[in-house]
Amino acid sequence: MSEYYTLRCRECNRDWGNRPGSICEDCLAPLEVKYDLDAARASFTRENIARRPASLWRYAELLPIPAGYKPEIPVGMTPLVSAARLGAQIGSRRLLIKNDAVNFPTLSFKDRVVAVALAQAKAFGFQTVSCSSTGNLANAVAAQAARQGLDAWIFIPADLEPAKILGTQVFGARLVRIAGNYDQVNRLCSQVGERFHWGFVNINLRPYYAEGSKTVGYEIAEQLGWRLPDNIVVPMAGGSLITKIHKAFQELIALGIVESKTVRFFGAQATGCSPISRAVKNGTDEIDPQKPATIARSLAIGNPADGLYASRAILWDRPWPFLPSRSRAAGFCQFRRPRFFRGRSRLERQRRMRFRLRRDRARPLPARFGRAGGIRLPGQLSRRECRRDSARCKQSDRASDAKRGNRNSWVPSCRAARRAERHSAGRRFRFERRGDHRRNSSGRKTLRQRVPARGNS
Repeated sequence: MSEYYTLRCRECNRDWGNRPGSICEDCLAPLEVKYDLDAARASFTRENIARRPASLWRYAELLPIPAGYKPEIPVGMTPLVSAARLGAQIGSRRLLIKNDAVNFPTLSFKDRVVAVALAQAKAFGFQTVSCSSTGNLANAVAAQAARQGLDAWIFIPADLEPAKILGTQVFGARLVRIAGNYDQVNRLCSQVGERFHWGFVNINLRPYYAEGSKTVGYEIAEQLGWRLPDNIVVPMAGGSLITKIHKAFQELIALGIVESKTVRFFGAQATGCSPISRAVKNGTDEIDPQKPATIARSLAIGNPADGLYASRAILWDRPWPFLPSRSRAAGFCQFRRPRFFRGRSRLERQRRMRFRLRRDRARPLPARFGRAGGIRLPGQLSRRECRRDSARCKQSDRASDAKRGNRNSWVPSCRAARRAERHSAGRRFRFERRGDHRRNSSGRKTLRQRVPARGNS
């Protein structure tokens, strides 16, 4: 198989051939592997793919694999498991989970990316491979390096749990603990990679390493009968996985393997380290680095390398910036108000929510609430809904007063009362009639002033 790929800058589109490196020397933008799709079109067909072994290597035309490379480890092709009961709870008609916890050899998604990266490392003549890791990547590099006869050096944060890197030590890799978080370890590895002739899978081999993530998208499409899903939820740390699944779907569409379709992407991040999620909530692709403060160490990357492109994948073909801020979020489904909240004042909904929220089952929002994949908890309204509910409360109160024969007073809602106090400087009191007294806006009683009946002078 001849090479159909080359490194190209994501911003200035300059080609850099095939070499170790991840940064464009002209504009300092990240490099990405680009393929000659026309050259791959003849052999990359559904029939040819079906005849190949059940592993990620069946998609070789769209992977950065050197000519003549013979893979030894059957990585990938993990099951797509139906989760009907979980889908019923969140209102999904069909929910499937990609179970990469059965990957070979270390039961982790990282087996995919490392397999592709080490294929290129051997072509570049690296005898020592390395990585900065929070656990899973360390185990995958150590295991596959031992399989291929390469030396492995693993750099990890000093406070990483011992259980996560037990497998790394079993495979004989050299472990180096660094006093700092993952982002600091990653910067140190960049300096080490410049000084020594080592292949860092997630630094100078990163463009090739990231291409292994595409196989998740290829497998999902094939396991769905060569169809694309409606929605896909992806965990995010560095942001590479969600961008590569998006790229995989675009390549399949370009080659005519699947029909063109808009897929809605959702990303999930830990609350204590969510720079990509925060950017999407703000409707932008600008990433503000964060200091990780979460127990989810595998997702604790405060300055994601592919955060910019991950946010663009989520915002792709979606009117996120034009939606109310409280209904925008990255990585979660929308919820509508429970039935016992509807038709009630906002204050009453908040009171009932406090006691009955746990008993309610969340349901998906109908289409009229917009296409954004954000959170809307029960009782949490947009500006339009607040205005509409306030107007309904006024009409309902006036109708009830008229029904009781009391045409000269109405009981305002809390929101309407606050608005009246702000905008009516000449009328200081908004009140309700109770017996022989009135209540002003501060809650104090005043003497009743009788209102003459209509028609009397």
